[in-house]
Amino acid sequence: MKLKVISWDIEVLPLGEQMPVADKCSIVMMSICGNYEIVNRKKKVVMILDRNGKEEREDRGDYILARFATEQRMIEVWENIVKKCDVVVGYNINGFDFPYVIDRCRVLKFSIKAGMADDRLWHKNRLSKGMKVVTIGGMKGRIIFDVLYMLRRGDESNVFKKEYNLKNLTLEWVSGEILGEEKGKLKFSAKDMVIWWDTGAREEDFIKYGLRDAEVVLEMVQKFRLLDRFIMLSRKSGKLVQDVIDSTGFGGLVENLLMKGYKKEDRVVPCRVRGGFGSEESGDDIEGAYVMEPKLGITDHLGSVDYKSLYPSLMIRHNMCFSTVVGPESGYLMKQGLQVDIIKGDGESGIEYGVFVKSSVKKGIIPVILEDLMVERSRLKGEMKKCEKGSAEYIMYDAGQNAAKILLNSFFGYTGDNSSKMYSWSVASSVTGAGRKVIIGTIDNINKSITITGEKEYRMKVALGDTDSSYIQVIGDILNRDIVVNCINQVIEKINIGLEKPMELAFENYIRRLLVTAKKHYTMLIEDEKGRRGIVNKGIESVRRDWCDYSSDCMNKVIETLLGEEDVVVGIKKSIQFVKDEANNLIDGSVNLEKLVLSKRLSKPLTTYDAKAVHCMVAKKMMARGKSVEIGDRVSYIITNNGKKLISDKAEEVELVKEGKFKIDTDYYIQHQLLPPVMRVFDVVGVKDKSILQDRRQASLLDY
Repeated sequence: MKLKVISWDIEVLPLGEQMPVADKCSIVMMSICGNYEIVNRKKKVVMILDRNGKEEREDRGDYILARFATEQRMIEVWENIVKKCDVVVGYNINGFDFPYVIDRCRVLKFSIKAGMADDRLWHKNRLSKGMKVVTIGGMKGRIIFDVLYMLRRGDESNVFKKEYNLKNLTLEWVSGEILGEEKGKLKFSAKDMVIWWDTGAREEDFIKYGLRDAEVVLEMVQKFRLLDRFIMLSRKSGKLVQDVIDSTGFGGLVENLLMKGYKKEDRVVPCRVRGGFGSEESGDDIEGAYVMEPKLGITDHLGSVDYKSLYPSLMIRHNMCFSTVVGPESGYLMKQGLQVDIIKGDGESGIEYGVFVKSSVKKGIIPVILEDLMVERSRLKGEMKKCEKGSAEYIMYDAGQNAAKILLNSFFGYTGDNSSKMYSWSVASSVTGAGRKVIIGTIDNINKSITITGEKEYRMKVALGDTDSSYIQVIGDILNRDIVVNCINQVIEKINIGLEKPMELAFENYIRRLLVTAKKHYTMLIEDEKGRRGIVNKGIESVRRDWCDYSSDCMNKVIETLLGEEDVVVGIKKSIQFVKDEANNLIDGSVNLEKLVLSKRLSKPLTTYDAKAVHCMVAKKMMARGKSVEIGDRVSYIITNNGKKLISDKAEEVELVKEGKFKIDTDYYIQHQLLPPVMRVFDVVGVKDKSILQDRRQASLLDY
């Protein structure tokens, strides 16, 4: 059955150039787009509050334009449209549109019911992980999906997390990055809206501007099937779709699966007790995964390998579970002949992390669930391969296997989260302890490996290890993709023979060149079997939001040059010249202001910040000018040369800089945005001279 989805947006008449408030400012337009015919065989409807009190409907070809004499009548028609759909989507509809409509109804002294039950719409605010989360109630039987909330999530449910570096989360920016277009091309400011209300000027532009918000959100939801991952997570975990969408993590989904598992065995989930699951102490930290010291600089011709679902595999292999852990009485029980698996640290005298009953005695609840998820994921990936990439079926199966992957990888985190109902130091520490042993053993085996390909001998060396992945350098006279892949697959085959199931090592990518700047900070040029290349960054500054686009773009170009040039020395020289040119472009004023915008999210009330936090100071300036700034918002700013000394005082709102009220502080951008990240790269490739940017104009400025 096809779900009936509508995307909607409101436009509110502002108080001059200040943010509107529901007690004083009317809703003047509501735009709706659907994936079905909403009214008169049209999928788009624009409802507008008529300045002259008219009430009429007009067929505009692509959409219906409905004029209303009163705001209440317009909201009631919107209510009837919502009642007939299954899913309501939008951009910041939870944070603004829904609460504003509800508050306007309160001001106008009437209520609306948009769900399948006889409940009135309501909203409630709460803080979660430093972000304001708004709950919308009274919508039983309907799903509310706020795309902005999804983009704010840092987990695997965020479809765009890996592919797009969204430093700015305005709809204009996001639509430009993801859809290749910008609603912002048609500007309509708060001032323009006031002029329209007073005179009727640019009404057509206003309608197109408002409608575009609803259009681009629906396009994103449909094109990228944004709801699929949440629906599949709901199916796999048994939680309601809305609960999955509204959650700020996956702990609740894991807990739901555990409760089902306990019920199957007629067992009761224990109460949360101080100190963790059962009676064990939880004061000790849980030691993380093993990450080897990397070989810094540039390495050519590597292959990456990783363990398929390492932590879930270890939990299955060693029967690690709350239901199988043996407490302090383990010594006595072992003497009585109980078969157990003891997880220890390195060496015979290593710390004992946990003791678990063997699966031959009693299979744990967690291992049973994990095995089922693994089987299901494997089945879905098999079905995926039968479908055309990008087809509806392919995307559906992909969402299903991804949901299984998310749940598989969430169990360890749940056991090690001391706020979860069944936190267990023994289980979580045993998982990471066993994982470290496997990874260290794998690295040792790889470093001892020698393979024969085409009658030539090749040696293996692990250049980088990151959690459950290893990056293997192949050393020999003649090297290319085929040789590297062949050599590493030989090594994998030998290692897998000695591994106990379900553990399995798998080849991931051929890496033409790897550049490592520090532990967990690296970038690589990968190449597939058809010779297609792509750059993947992990921990490198260009993917962090605390760098402006000018800095990220320069960093990306340097990385692209160093990785792509066959001759490393030529690549270094070209990179240095590029950085010099970009510094001069900044000084000459030829860098787009948008590239210099910095931003940071407000994660707590302004009163709790350090008095001189940069984004906090900008937020206070914005509020002093009548603008609304809330917890969870990203505050954008540019560092200016306004005569002040402190960076927090030099930061100004972007719009004011664009209007020419302030000039750019080029010193700041060169010394704190351009040079630090590129010098970290130059340092590991042998460029130690930090005054590389000295020239006739900027000798004192650029003597870094």
